[in-house]
Amino acid sequence: MGQIDTYRLPNIGVTIPVGSTINKVTVFAWCAITLVGGKFSIGVRTGGTNFFGTIHSPPDTVYRFISELHTTNPDTGVAWTRANINALEVAVELTSKRVGAENFGSWCTQIYAEVDFDPPAIVGSINRFNRTGQVPHDFG
Repeated sequence: MGQIDTYRLPNIGVTIPVGSTINKVTVFAWCAITLVGGKFSIGVRTGGTNFFGTIHSPPDTVYRFISELHTTNPDTGVAWTRANINALEVAVELTSKRVGAENFGSWCTQIYAEVDFDPPAIVGSINRFNRTGQVPHDFG
């Protein structure tokens, strides 16, 4: 087991309109190991539980851009909701170990989430004004 850090995301407010369909949440991160033997994993914290994806143990110390996709909320097994997204945290687990005098560790310098959604359909009519302030036509 490694060191787990979670980061709360800002409240989505009006960024995702009420009635939107949330298609997926993708977590992205830049991670590396300090010496061969370190490991890292990224994921989400939702419903009070951490959900991690693939454990990465690269063969070199080069930073890697990794991602984990969640099409449903792993805590509930159903589609994401606005409330789920407002409470969502991104998570990273960094594993290190000591062998003799050597430390094998890992680093993560950036982690963030991207939420893909479809806004609700517009119902009713919307008036658009042209440059003269006149209503050219009604959208419905």
